[in-house]
Amino acid sequence: MRRTRLNVVPPVSKPHGKENGSNGHATNGHMNGHSNVIEAGFNGDGGPHNGTLATIALDMTSINLPEVSVTASMAEAYLAKGESRNERVRKLQEEAKRLAREQILEFEVLLEATAKMALDIADGGDIYSVGSRELCRRLADELPRTLQTLQAITKRN
Repeated sequence: MRRTRLNVVPPVSKPHGKENGSNGHATNGHMNGHSNVIEAGFNGDGGPHNGTLATIALDMTSINLPEVSVTASMAEAYLAKGESRNERVRKLQEEAKRLAREQILEFEVLLEATAKMALDIADGGDIYSVGSRELCRRLADELPRTLQTLQAITKRN
């Protein structure tokens, strides 16, 4: 049985690397003397990681977050339009549903075009191999029914 062990060591309690502030890992041009260390040990099944530790060092950089006034100004912009959060959510959900319907309509057009092309290949004679013609004959028979099923499901919703 394979067991995985993850240890996350806070950067303050366990410095990783050199004392001069460089640990050899750079992230976004920043170097610091601390990093989070995640150790994953794999034991048991005799696999390629049997008895070894995979260590990943994640550099921790301080992030200066903007003041709350930025969030407040964004909220003021939405409130200036007279929209509440619930109205915004409802509009976004309506837009997502509209985009989903558009994608289904596009898919229906592609299914219909594929069925027509499959019929052309099935009726193509000796130009196409026997296996290709047979497969396209099956598709030409099946795809129109699939399209009708999809259209019926779409109309219900």
